[in-house]
Amino acid sequence: MNKKEIYQKFVGAHPQLIKLKPEVMVSEFLDNDEKPTGVFDITVKHEFVFDNRLIPDSFEGIKVVNWDRGPNPPEFPNSNAALPLWMYYSAKNYEKFVDNNFEMIRKNLLNPNMSRTEALDALTGGFEKLIMNNLKEEKEMKTEHKESIAFFNESLNDTKKVFEKSDIYEDSVKNNWWYSVSATGIFIGKPLIVGFNWGAAQGVLYEPQKEYRFETFEGLYDELGSFKRTIKYFHVYCPLALSGMQTNFCFFRSPKESDISSRDLELSLPLFLKYVEYIKPSMLITFSGSLIKYLIKNELLVDHKVKQISNGKSTISPLKGKFVANNQKIDLVYLHHPNSPVKAEARNEAWEYCFR
Repeated sequence: MNKKEIYQKFVGAHPQLIKLKPEVMVSEFLDNDEKPTGVFDITVKHEFVFDNRLIPDSFEGIKVVNWDRGPNPPEFPNSNAALPLWMYYSAKNYEKFVDNNFEMIRKNLLNPNMSRTEALDALTGGFEKLIMNNLKEEKEMKTEHKESIAFFNESLNDTKKVFEKSDIYEDSVKNNWWYSVSATGIFIGKPLIVGFNWGAAQGVLYEPQKEYRFETFEGLYDELGSFKRTIKYFHVYCPLALSGMQTNFCFFRSPKESDISSRDLELSLPLFLKYVEYIKPSMLITFSGSLIKYLIKNELLVDHKVKQISNGKSTISPLKGKFVANNQKIDLVYLHHPNSPVKAEARNEAWEYCFR
């Protein structure tokens, strides 16, 4: 059969599928000399709302590719969030979408009597199968991160003990600020993006961190706020950081950096050094001027060099140096906060200076 014959035969065999108006394409593979091989595949392109149960895995020995051309709805993470698939396509996200758009789904799938269960099955190609696959992938990832999860839990326990001795303890408990250890999973040997301390938004009631997270830095996209602006720069100047880690020097939360006392920082230092010793980051990246001042004052940052870069009527001063930890020196760079009024040309020059 040629492509046209395969197309006509496939379309004729799947009238219910064709009623939903997907884009069906038949492609033929080429060999190394770009000559036809007689090997084909069939691609079914469709919007997010589609009855995936109607798309077979194969047709008369020909592989069928199920292609959701998106974009995904707002109930799902942003497409820029580089998450494990079991987190991105979680059962909760599908349930939320169906509950928010039930009548629209019925209309688009030409089934006004479709039940909620049927809608979930249609969108996923089998909701129970999705749940089982996600649980399998999650279990595999937990096994892969077993040692890091154990270290994380140990760090949480250490942080709790230290936190109870801190100057910020009473205010923190009263206002539900508490503490965290890491915003991401642990990816040993990757870059670490480190801030001064965890923030606490007004009116938000926090809890002590309990669960190990599997996200990379880029996987945090929906939570990054102004730091989303750094993503495009990391893609150009330090792509490895996107699959790296994020934490803060001080694990205690507070609304303002000034809420953290010098004693709180003294208590935090051993926690941070232990964390760094375990994760063995290839480099540290910070956007916190307060952290840089603290590190220099306490001789934790050595061999540092600053470049003065023109920024209109002012200058900016990106920095490169070595963080001294446990008899090791780790490359450290400091760049201005993404909210700082820095012109694009100056910011690019600063990133180029730090990472070239």
